Amino acid sequence: MTARSRAEIERRAAAALAGGGRRSEALDRLASAYRTARRLGARPLAARAAEQVTALGEQVERRLGRVAAARAANAGLSRRELEIARLVASGRTSREIASDLSLSPRTVEMHVHNVLVKMDCRSRVDIARRAGELGLLS
Repeated sequence: MTARSRAEIERRAAAALAGGGRRSEALDRLASAYRTARRLGARPLAARAAEQVTALGEQVERRLGRVAAARAANAGLSRRELEIARLVASGRTSREIASDLSLSPRTVEMHVHNVLVKMDCRSRVDIARRAGELGLLS
């Protein structure tokens, strides 16, 4: 079994523990899953673990640290990626975004790709939906 698989299993076990009223154990499992995911560079998995910590009513900073809290606040997106995600969600094309931000269309496409990966999305429509769910559009 790979480390990534173990981290995913721990995250899912945490959900089962929380459902069974074992919140403290669930939070411990989520912290372990988060650390493993971050070490592996599995950002979407780490983000899901951080979201579950929040869903259990725990402060991400308290349980996972300041860096995790900062990443969780913007779904792990950099300032520029967040700006691009908002523009994509508003229906702008890469060419329009590039023109507005004085970037090349290729640079915009790279940022869109990074947003897709970090937010675990498959399309620009998914970016808009997920950004709305996470409250990133305001």
